[in-house]
Amino acid sequence: MDFIVGVVIFLAAVVACLVTGHAMAWGLLAGYLCFVIIALRRKIPAGKVFNATVSGMKDSLIVMRVMLLIGILTGMWRMSGTIAFSTYYGIKLIPAKFFVLAAFLISAVISYAIGSCWGVASTVGVILISVGRSGGVNPILAAGAIMSGAYFGDRCSPVASIANLVAAITRTDLFGNVRRMLKTSILPLIICSIFYGTASFFYPLKSPDLQFLEFMRDDFNMTAWLLLPVFITLVLPMMRVDVKLAILLSALCAGIEAAVIQGYSIGEILRCAVFGFHPEGLKTGTIFDGGGLISMIDVFIIMLVSGSFAKIFELTGCLDQVQNAVSGAYRRIDKFTATFAFSVVLVAAFCSQTIAAIMLKTIIEKPYLDDGCSKEEIALDIENSAIVVSSMIPWSLSVAGPMRILQVDARMIPLTLFLFAVPVCYRFTKKQIFPNHQ
Repeated sequence: MDFIVGVVIFLAAVVACLVTGHAMAWGLLAGYLCFVIIALRRKIPAGKVFNATVSGMKDSLIVMRVMLLIGILTGMWRMSGTIAFSTYYGIKLIPAKFFVLAAFLISAVISYAIGSCWGVASTVGVILISVGRSGGVNPILAAGAIMSGAYFGDRCSPVASIANLVAAITRTDLFGNVRRMLKTSILPLIICSIFYGTASFFYPLKSPDLQFLEFMRDDFNMTAWLLLPVFITLVLPMMRVDVKLAILLSALCAGIEAAVIQGYSIGEILRCAVFGFHPEGLKTGTIFDGGGLISMIDVFIIMLVSGSFAKIFELTGCLDQVQNAVSGAYRRIDKFTATFAFSVVLVAAFCSQTIAAIMLKTIIEKPYLDDGCSKEEIALDIENSAIVVSSMIPWSLSVAGPMRILQVDARMIPLTLFLFAVPVCYRFTKKQIFPNHQ
């Protein structure tokens, strides 16, 4: 009973944070205190509770080094003009009759390079939706195409924070996970391309306003050398260079270009690495603002606190109760369908793909392993359930933020076809990847 009361208080604290606009970390801290009290109430020594907390936090720190580097990388790419250059020429080359399809493909390529749906939505996404609106394209459809592409890279890029998180919490090889995610993305990408290609004929681009592109040329010096940081990020991981080293080299390259090509000082570059890119006086306004170490602070706190939950649940015996219920569900229906259902509940409750992924791994790991499944299967099932589900729930942070940035409403979600194509296609093709288990 005390566990149920703790969960209710935890959920109430999360909802309160959402309603009041406070950082989600406060809700997690409230939940953490509830579960600590439950542990102490069950006569577990305070020393064991403390050790369990530290152990959980140590596990979270494994991936935080990557995430902090990603924060630096995105700041450097914004300052150097790498994102501006990619956006400028990507939009410049769009054929008017294939605008919706091109919006999907451009967003997919850029998201794979930077590993962030938020990064795509707040840069190329804003520009694409503005061009589409001015050219008479349905903004809901355009937003769906943009975010379908954005979620592709957010899910399976080797520099995506969530891909690194899943690899860390499941203790699996990042590059192996990326290969399997790309394999399970082929059919969804084909389906999306056909859908958005067909939609392009019904909603072609007509006389768009491209003045914003000229603003970009005024704000940034454009040269093909600005693609070098992207090349480093894409190619080095394929050569199995450690992703942290690849990110660091790409950020260093972008920093040098920010100095040599854009004319920023060393002090400005260092400030950008820590606090992000926040220039004044650009004609493009705040479109390219963001990044930096500071941008990852909220994620850092969320991961530290939520990472300790599993250890405390295990200590109190609460985890056994949940896992027994999960095992019962797996005996009645196939694992992935049940896991997908659990993901919907977790995302709806916690509104965060990070928290949902960590919590889902905690509750399904033992039932999966007991049934002879591999850690790689656990990782891929999480990627194809909790990670995509987090962008289907209208109040989840993964979709609420991009919708606000693109100035559209929840009608965008059904048109974000990639989110739905991934789990459906995976459900019916999973046996090809894991022949012994479905």
